[in-house]
Amino acid sequence: MIAITGGTGRLGRELVKLYKAAGQTVISVARHDNPDADQNILCNLAESNEVVEAAEKIKSIDGSVEVIINAAGFYKAQALGEITSEGVKNNMAVHAEAPIILISNLIDKIKDDGTDIVNISSIAAINPSTGSPAYSASKSALRSFSADLRLALKETSSRVITLCPAAFGVEPEDGMNVKDIARFIKQTIDLPKNMEISEVVINMKDIK
Repeated sequence: MIAITGGTGRLGRELVKLYKAAGQTVISVARHDNPDADQNILCNLAESNEVVEAAEKIKSIDGSVEVIINAAGFYKAQALGEITSEGVKNNMAVHAEAPIILISNLIDKIKDDGTDIVNISSIAAINPSTGSPAYSASKSALRSFSADLRLALKETSSRVITLCPAAFGVEPEDGMNVKDIARFIKQTIDLPKNMEISEVVINMKDIK
């Protein structure tokens, strides 16, 4: 069983399709239904109480959770001088607080099931952009949490993988193709369990 947050976003949709095609049972955790998912848990990830409820629903489903992919995210440019309190709160809530609360509430099941966890951070967590400091800070928080979580699960069979990609989307002007990112994530998870790719930084190469 694969649980994907942001299952209706660009990356989430591609991941759901990939895992369904591979014969996996897929749970989408998002504000809206994904018709390709086997089960939808409706959740506004910006609301911590709803994240706790989503964790309880995941625990109530029969079967082991093989992978949790925290793929929920959004980007809205807010440079210094334009940053609002709401913007900071939304970035932190979706990119950092939601994954932390979800994983914390599922930690016993994660240990029992040997669940692998993939946290989608960003290249902005490593090379910050002046275009949106709040976004960069929230993705840095998720990256830091991944390191803490990796240490906490060191003696278990669970792997913690942090992905820090550059911009991606559907159109060429969006950056890298989201389908390629989704395939890369699945290929990384499909490696033998004794291979933990702790962190991957994916830069976009400008090919003339």
